[in-house]
Amino acid sequence: MVNLSFTQKVSSQPSHDPWLEFKVNALNNEKDLAEEVRKILAKTKDAKKILGKTSRTAYRRIHDVTIMTLDKIANATSCDPSFYVELSKALVFTRYQQVRDQISKNVGDFVERLLGSVINEVKQSCEEKKENVENMKRVAKNARALLDALAVFVYEHASK
Repeated sequence: MVNLSFTQKVSSQPSHDPWLEFKVNALNNEKDLAEEVRKILAKTKDAKKILGKTSRTAYRRIHDVTIMTLDKIANATSCDPSFYVELSKALVFTRYQQVRDQISKNVGDFVERLLGSVINEVKQSCEEKKENVENMKRVAKNARALLDALAVFVYEHASK
């Protein structure tokens, strides 16, 4: 199990503009996760700036592709190399939606950084002498919760 003793913020914009961020610790710590979900849902004041051109449909597509992989990891009984392939496909699809101007840079960066963190955590969990499947599963479940919170935020504030 990876316990980070520092707080690392992953953000997609400079500090003078509204942006989406999450603490990497939220992937391993349910208390931090609850706080991060609350923060995402509370960003109503800056929603239009954060979401930009993001459409509900474009985010739903990213969400669907990504959560299928996260759910597979969350229900795994061992490490599987296909997890890296599927997470990488989700990264590529997210960037694809961003370069097509279907989602904002802010939303795209948030999802990409979250997926990058999941990939790193899965890699660490699978490279330990004794696979740490429970950590990998927790990370996938917590990442799903963050993406679900973002989905609610998008559906409340984005264009159709």
